[in-house]
Amino acid sequence: MAVTSRPLSVSGITAALLAVALAPPAAAQHPMPPRARPLHARIASAELVVLGRIETVETGRIAVRTELAFTGEPPPRFEVKRAPSAPPPLAAGDRALLLLRGARSPYLLVDEPREVIRLVDESGAARWSEAVESLLAKREDPEALVGIYVRWLADGPATLRELAFRGLTDPDAAFQPLSEPILLTLARTALDPAQAAEARRASAFLATRSAAATELLLSAVPGDGDGDGPAAVDLAVAFSALRGGVVHRSPALEPALRRALRHPAPEMRRTALRTVTVVPAGIAPSLTNEIAALVAREPDETLREEAKRILEKGRAF
Repeated sequence: MAVTSRPLSVSGITAALLAVALAPPAAAQHPMPPRARPLHARIASAELVVLGRIETVETGRIAVRTELAFTGEPPPRFEVKRAPSAPPPLAAGDRALLLLRGARSPYLLVDEPREVIRLVDESGAARWSEAVESLLAKREDPEALVGIYVRWLADGPATLRELAFRGLTDPDAAFQPLSEPILLTLARTALDPAQAAEARRASAFLATRSAAATELLLSAVPGDGDGDGPAAVDLAVAFSALRGGVVHRSPALEPALRRALRHPAPEMRRTALRTVTVVPAGIAPSLTNEIAALVAREPDETLREEAKRILEKGRAF
């Protein structure tokens, strides 16, 4: 499906949520920041949901031709008020999903400019229409909404995956907290090498809300000789697992850290060391020998010095 939104970055899931206890390596960054409101909240405040073709963009007005009305009864052609100081990223000829308020033309946009969803390819319209219709049909059924978002997260494409992540992380949604079966499903998605990298990363981040799902993720953190294993191909998944293990004080954390400290990839060893620095007291004192062994064999000078500092400060205790 070729649907995108100019303000919604296709790589958003890969590149954000950096507000974690310690900054991970660049390759292990976490899902996107809460820039846009969840789609279910935006739709709930709309009186009209329309797939439209932009005809003209002028100061204060956007002229639109209706192609498909999901809710309400818009006229065949209508206008949308446009704030000159913060215009939506639309041009003549674009197709867009428009969430609107008002009794008659000119309507008001519900979305902020960064939230407007622009369709860039004719072939995407059918898939996008199906997605919006499914969301509208289940908007009063919180559990069904979760199922829709989980499917979007796993199946993509990028814009739907990002919208799904925003929906599933909405703290005010009626379906919160996410159920244990859902979080275990997300953990399995995170460990599935057939899934897209961004689906795995977002799923892992969400799955760590559950101790059981976190333990499943931790069991797959690779070690020496596992460089080609499914969890080894994405450091962000391992990073989520390890940090989730710290939060839940999981008994699976220590063996996962021991494996990660022996992993052939330096970024995996660095991720493990940085996790050790936030391990609560009493969880991992036996990691001291593992870190000392890492100091003795570590070829990377930066990592070696980092491990030495951890030992000197006793931060594994």
